[in-house]
Formats: sequence, C-alpha cells, structure tokens
Amino acid sequence: MLLPDDVVCELFYALASIDPPICPRPKGEPRYKPHRPATLGWISLTHVCRHWRSVGIDLATLWGQIVCTFQPIDEIIQRTKSAPLTIEFSPSRRSYKSEWHDDVLSPLVPRARVFRDCLYVSRNGDEWGRWYTFFANRALPVLEELILSDGRNFYLPEREGEVLNAPRLRTLAIDIARPIYAPMLRSLHASFGLWHWKILLAYIRRFPLLEDFRADIIIGEDYKNVVLSPDLATLESMLRHVCEPSIVTLSHLKSLIITAENCCDVDGILALLSHLELPSTVALTVTGASEATFAASCLAHHSFCNLRRDVLSIIDTCHVGLGYRLRVSLCERDPSSSVGVHRRPQGCAQLTVYSAPRYIPDILDSIPPMAASTMRELSFSHAICLCTGPCLGSMANVDPRRLTTSLLRFSGITTLELRRQGSNQLVIRLLAATSPTSEIVFPELRTLVLEIHDGTDAAWWDGLRAMLAARKEAGRPIGRLVVQGDGASHTKDMRSTQLEETLDGDLEYLRITLEPERQLVDEVVDERDAWTCNCQVG
Repeated sequence: MLLPDDVVCELFYALASIDPPICPRPKGEPRYKPHRPATLGWISLTHVCRHWRSVGIDLATLWGQIVCTFQPIDEIIQRTKSAPLTIEFSPSRRSYKSEWHDDVLSPLVPRARVFRDCLYVSRNGDEWGRWYTFFANRALPVLEELILSDGRNFYLPEREGEVLNAPRLRTLAIDIARPIYAPMLRSLHASFGLWHWKILLAYIRRFPLLEDFRADIIIGEDYKNVVLSPDLATLESMLRHVCEPSIVTLSHLKSLIITAENCCDVDGILALLSHLELPSTVALTVTGASEATFAASCLAHHSFCNLRRDVLSIIDTCHVGLGYRLRVSLCERDPSSSVGVHRRPQGCAQLTVYSAPRYIPDILDSIPPMAASTMRELSFSHAICLCTGPCLGSMANVDPRRLTTSLLRFSGITTLELRRQGSNQLVIRLLAATSPTSEIVFPELRTLVLEIHDGTDAAWWDGLRAMLAARKEAGRPIGRLVVQGDGASHTKDMRSTQLEETLDGDLEYLRITLEPERQLVDEVVDERDAWTCNCQVG
C-alpha cells in the first residue's frame, strides 16, 4: 500500500528543514578548515522508490531552494519550474561560483526570492564589482532578501541612474550605496564599506518604512587620516554626488544598531544621530570607542535620554584580551515585571564604551539633568569578574566623593539594584551618609535589590544593617529588601577553632537568616536558593 502523496510531501519538507544537501569541499581548500561532509540530504528520498521519486521531483519549491548548491545542473533548474529561487553563494560553494556566470544567472535572477553573496570571503579579486553592474537596471519582482558584498572600493557614479527595481524587497545587506528602488524595505544592514555618514544619511532617506537598521562602520569628517587609496578616491567621488544633509525622519524604526571602531567612526556616529528623527520607543544600540566625549555626546542625544526611559542600568565586564567595557542601558519601566527580575532590553537605548568601571561617575554625569531627575530605577552589575583578590565589584576604584556627587543628581530613584558587587561597601555607606549640604543619596529609595554570588563577610552585613537603621531613623526608610544569589546564604568568615569543626557546624554558624533585616524594613523578599548555595566558608 502506497503512502498518500500529501504524506510523502510532508516527509520531504520535514527532511529538507533538517538535512539540506551539502556540496563537496571546494577544490584547493585547506583540510584544516571545517567543512561538513558532502551529502544529498533530502534528495536521497527520491531514491526510495518510483512513487517517492515522482512526488519529490514535482516539489518545485524545494528544488528552488537548492538551485545553487552545486554547479549549474540543467536537471535541477528544470525541476524548479516557475517556483521562486534561493540563489546563494556561501563559502562552501565558491568552487562552483565561476560556473554561474552571467549568461546562466540572467534568466534565473528575475525569479529570485533570496539572493545572497558576500564577496569578502572570496579569493578572486577579479570579481569585485560584478554585482554592481550585473544588477543595474534589472527588475526583480519577487525578490524579498538581498545580501551583497561587491568590494568596498568599487563605485561608478555614471551609473547612479541605473536603478535596481525590487518592489517587494524587505531585507537588504549591502556594502555600498547601490541605487535601489525598494519602497517596502523594512531591514537595512550597511555592512563594512565606505559608509560616510552623509552617504548613509542620503541612502536611508530612500526607505521611509525602515523598521531595523544596522551599520557596521560610519566614517566621519576626518576620513582622510583613516581611509587609504584607492578607497579614498572612491569615497571622495561618492561624496561629490551627495546632497547637503538634512533631517531624516524614520517614524517606523524599531531597532537601530551602530558600531564604532575608531575615533573617525565616533565622529560619524554623532553626526548621523544628530540628523535622525527617531521614535521615542526605538531600541537604540551603539558600541563605541573609549573617548569620554563620545559617551557624553551620545547620552546627551534625545534618542537616548528621552523622559519615558526611567530605568538606568550600568553593567561592567572585563574579558581577557578585550579589556574593560561599560554597557549603559536606558529603558522604560515595565509595570508587569517584578522588581529584582533581570530585564531583557526591549525598546531600550544601549551604549557600550571601552572604559574601566572607575569612569562610572563620568557616565552618570553625562545624563542630562532633566533625564537624571526623572530616573526611577538604577542598577549596577559586575557581570564578569576577573578580580585577582577579593571581589570589590564595580566600585573598586571609584572616587567616593565623585560618586556621591553623581548619585545626588538622581533624586527620584525608588529602586536600586546592586548585582555581584562583592564585599564592596561603598554604595551601602553612601545610602546612609549625607553630603556636606546634608542631602541624602536617593531620598525616595523604597526598594533595594542585592544579588550576591561571591559571598561577603560579617562586616558587610553589619554595614547593611547599619545603613537600614540610619535611613529608618532619618525618616527615609527602605521598605522592601530583595536578596538573591547563591552566595547570600552564609558569610565568608572563618569560625573560631574552639567551635566544632564539622562542615555542618560551620554552615550553621555562618548562616544569614535575614532576621535582623526584617526588623529594619517592612518586607524582606528572600529569593535565595539553598540548593544552589555557593558560599565559601573557608
């Protein structure tokens, strides 16, 4: 009894999703480079029996997805019938690319729904600029995704009028400002290339419906010091054909990601941001250099510190070989989320700078006064700890006076989160201390969240209780204390040698019960997990 055709079809589609065909290793490719073994994948189902073969050969959609997996094969091309095609030249298919010359591709490209080719992985420099001329004056009525890399020093100003017509294009990744008509474009990735901020600004003006925009590099006015010939001549030729910059409104934008690698990029980023009118809810991510002026200028931009964003998070990390990074996030409070729960930045503005944690006061000072006064939640997180001695968290090398002055600007904070701050008591002490003008830090503070992983000594807990008592006495009590982390169950102090030296005895002696804290606040939320206790008792 034969399986029904629709069941066999589902088997083909299911296998195609997990086992696509893979071409053999490209000729001449070194053996040390990883390459999955060649396989026919789902095509092997056509060898099961005549019935399955007849069904499989008739699935034009599946054949259209693998038309470029191997060298041009007339039989595969014929099986695609009139189905939309996926034309992709991945690194593993480079050995076949020369066989896909223009005469073979030209009749197929109008049927392409997806076209991907990133030339930067190719060894053949003669191909640079091939697609720039190939797509000129072409009409691709069903194209929805286009990913191209032509070689960034290729530009023909005399062909600016030869536009690629792609009315259904929604996703574009490109390394040069190719003239394209794509009124439905939703996602643009300006990949590595000669993207001067003026060129990029003029280019995105063509796509008013953009929802996602990413730029890997943005060149500023100091380009002559970083762009080499022949790229310099190409860039200057492109700039001569760009109109004077003016404000571009991207009212549909949901996500903007920009990366800076040097000072030239920083200059270009700031210039681009100053000419963009963005929705207040856009998720903005900027990764920049270490200049303090860059961080200050970005944070002062209205796209970062609009008054709807009232949650400020500063995360410091340190990676071996990469150094320090500070990630600053500004978000809008989610009323449905519980206090103390890690938030995934949705609709947030995020800035990453290559700076050590000691510059945290500079970051805080960069927040405009109006935005600082409307902040309601503040979080410090010591995400990746490479401390050689006892961990002192984000504030290990911060000047206490500068930090006090910076924190006093955030007078409306109601929730403070201190995550992985080790045994450092600086912020805890500042919450109880007053400045020379008798101003108390965070006078409206009502919720304190402590996430402890490396353990703390008894003196740290004594300092916490002293701060809670001082604020209560001053009429500024903390009403809610949330304690989390696998290092918050016991102190790290060694017990007396006269006491029982068993492990159980040590743990009981060093246990943090949170009973003293319950006498000082209205509510203690104990979110510690005894089963994951990571306290170091000796």
